[in-house]
Amino acid sequence: MQALLFGLTALFAGFLKNGFGIGAGAFLTPILSLFFEPAYTIPFMTVILLITDIIGVKNCWMEWESQNLLSLIFSGVIGTVVGIILLIYLPVHNFKKVMGLIALIYGLWILYTKSKFYRQKKDNGGISQVLGFQTILWGSAAGVIGAMANAGGIVLNIYLSRLQYDRRTYIGTLMIFLCVMDGIKFIAFTALGLLDVQIWLNIWWTIILVFAGGFLGNKINQFISQNKFELCVSILLCLSGTALMFT
Repeated sequence: MQALLFGLTALFAGFLKNGFGIGAGAFLTPILSLFFEPAYTIPFMTVILLITDIIGVKNCWMEWESQNLLSLIFSGVIGTVVGIILLIYLPVHNFKKVMGLIALIYGLWILYTKSKFYRQKKDNGGISQVLGFQTILWGSAAGVIGAMANAGGIVLNIYLSRLQYDRRTYIGTLMIFLCVMDGIKFIAFTALGLLDVQIWLNIWWTIILVFAGGFLGNKINQFISQNKFELCVSILLCLSGTALMFT
């Protein structure tokens, strides 16, 4: 049973992140927590998420948006460090519920704007502009929430959705950001003793399933239409938010 759940988690983590840009930790960590202790769930998802990030960066190499990327990553690093410190001292149960509610509301809003009851006017002049301060704010929030609740992907999805990027730039920017943030978490959790030899012995075989899921997700992302892509993102935001609310 344990091997089956770990294997499916690895496969879906690669598929979700590389196919739709959804931070799989927010969706899969609560499910695993229903069956395993945090001592296994947290380090396992840390390894899996970092691998999916690396695959995503490879698949979308140099397709990320560079205008605000340095500010986004710098603020995200600071937020991640702060989140790790808070994780040691503060309970995250209620925090995850609030974050889940925000994600659910935003996902439902996107679905509403695509319905026949609402017609959204799009700017034909290109990508929407976001002030530098807003980029720093969103990056910091993604770092803190990613460290505390494995839900940084949800925050960054909300930020990127406002910029109207095409799907490849969207995924590429998300991947490079999360790769840096999850790398910091990996180092920190190793230093804290959460990632030991026994954990690696139990999960090493799932790595190939992450690659398989990432390959399938990347293929789907290359062929799915922009409208369907945005629809999938909004639905998965709702699912991720709901999962966070009820854990």
